[in-house]
Amino acid sequence: MDCFRLFYYFCNVVWLFCISFEIAQIIKTRCFFKKGKITTKQYHFIVSHSTMQKIDTTLQTYESLTILAETVFDELSAGFVENIYHKAYVQELQFNGILHETEKVIPIFYKNVQVGHVRCDVLVENNILIEFKAVQNILPQHLLQVQRYASHLNIDKMMLVNYPIQRAKPIEIHIFTDGQFHKIK
Repeated sequence: MDCFRLFYYFCNVVWLFCISFEIAQIIKTRCFFKKGKITTKQYHFIVSHSTMQKIDTTLQTYESLTILAETVFDELSAGFVENIYHKAYVQELQFNGILHETEKVIPIFYKNVQVGHVRCDVLVENNILIEFKAVQNILPQHLLQVQRYASHLNIDKMMLVNYPIQRAKPIEIHIFTDGQFHKIK
């Protein structure tokens, strides 16, 4: 019985070492990604091929998109209009090989008659809508705008990025999960 118990403890120690090593690899990969040493595709490949398959891919995608938004803000800083941040973000998407569509036209119908259209800032991989703002504070109407756009596209994944007017304020990011917006930054 003692040999069995010893073997059991040995297996647990080996298993914990392997899990710790894998977690360290994922953390190292995230650091490389944040520093721009690997692309988004490489990041997703490394993490998705780890044995820790419990990572939520939606949150992983949100994290990648958040890092890109922070990269734009770190490079440009505060004080520009929304359009500048939008174009810089699109460049980051292109640099990282992420499928996206910019300024997607969304037709608006009233009683089956098209009465106009709106444009969303970015649609990533045809399932995540991203809107940009460059305002002092995010207001409820900004969140409602994103929800309206997404509902017309039949999309339930949304992200609202506010690049602050003043450098003293940090970038503000809201993601839509579980039927409501959550401020993550």
